[in-house]
Amino acid sequence: MAKFYGFDYSDLPNGETKIVRSVDYSKIILKWVRRRNHNYLRITRILKCLVTLGLDQEASEFYGCLEKVYEENSDTIGSETFAFWTETVKSII
Repeated sequence: MAKFYGFDYSDLPNGETKIVRSVDYSKIILKWVRRRNHNYLRITRILKCLVTLGLDQEASEFYGCLEKVYEENSDTIGSETFAFWTETVKSII
């Protein structure tokens, strides 16, 4: 799913997870950063699953990426959507 949203996911030797923008990020976000996009709800569900499964570091990394996407596209994503994402991970951030 990381690739679908334009991110690269990797496990580091120290056991941590790193999620960063992929080289195709600028092309890929054009497909899902749109008004009233169903992928926003999917992202909320992904974050909930990560937190529920105890994958806090992964959830935090993904949320950090989403936070940057929101900062750059707040007019398109909307504050309500970002509030859902934030609420979903509030126990770990």
